Amino acid sequence: MKREKLQKGWKVRIFAFLFTLMGLFSGCEGEKNTCCWEGMVLISGKEIPADATARITVSSRNATGASQVDSAPITGGKYVLEQVPKGNVSVHFDIVLETPAKNPEDAARGMTDVKDLLPKKFKNDMDDVADADNREKNFDLK
Repeated sequence: MKREKLQKGWKVRIFAFLFTLMGLFSGCEGEKNTCCWEGMVLISGKEIPADATARITVSSRNATGASQVDSAPITGGKYVLEQVPKGNVSVHFDIVLETPAKNPEDAARGMTDVKDLLPKKFKNDMDDVADADNREKNFDLK
C-alpha cells in the first residue's frame, strides 16, 4: 500500500513538473494582458530583401501606467511577437539595407551607407488593436 502511494506521489510530481515546463515553453500563452502576433511583412507586395535588417516593434498606447513594448526581428519576411500588449497599440517598423558607401574614402575604410526601405507613409507608427482573437497579423507596407 505504501509503495503504491509513493509511486503515485512521484507520478503527480513528474506530471506537475512537465506541466510547468510546457507553460514556460509555450511561447504565445503569456500573461493575460498580452497576446501573440505572428505573420508576414511585405513591402508593396514583395518580400523584404534577404540581406536587409528588419524589425517590428509594438507598444501599448495606454495613457495610464508604463508603456508595454514587444519587439522581434523580421526574418525571411516572418515575425513572431510573444508579448504584445492587449488593447490599442502603435506598430513601428525598421527595415534598412546596408549598401556600399558612395564616398570612395568611406568605402576604402569599410564603411557602408544605410538605405531605408520603408515607404514614406510608414515612417510614423501605425495604430492597431491587439486582442487574443487575432493571432495572425500580416502587414503589406505599400
